[in-house]
Amino acid sequence: MFAVKPCSHCRQPRDASGRYCRRCRNAYMRRWRRDRGGHAALTVEERRRDTARSYANVYRRRGSLELAGICVKCGSAESVEMHHVDYDRPLHVVELCRVCHRVKHRQLLEGL
Repeated sequence: MFAVKPCSHCRQPRDASGRYCRRCRNAYMRRWRRDRGGHAALTVEERRRDTARSYANVYRRRGSLELAGICVKCGSAESVEMHHVDYDRPLHVVELCRVCHRVKHRQLLEGL
């Protein structure tokens, strides 16, 4: 069995996915948001996108937004992400693998 590594800040057992324990991570994020103006520092468009992503993630975690976990473009099951076709409809998402998602956004930037 693997030993749990200590938090980089308080030396208590940390979360498996990061450098900090939950308490230190939350404190760090509170400071980070305060110092950078938080949600208010975003442009209107960035705020709209951020809100849509947040809604989709909350509904996915609660089980209200069911995803197949397969890219609709290439059929891959690796690194599947949610793509918002319209940020005004936060629960209308398309599942794309990371590669197809990047290609899609590149096409959108180029106006294709």
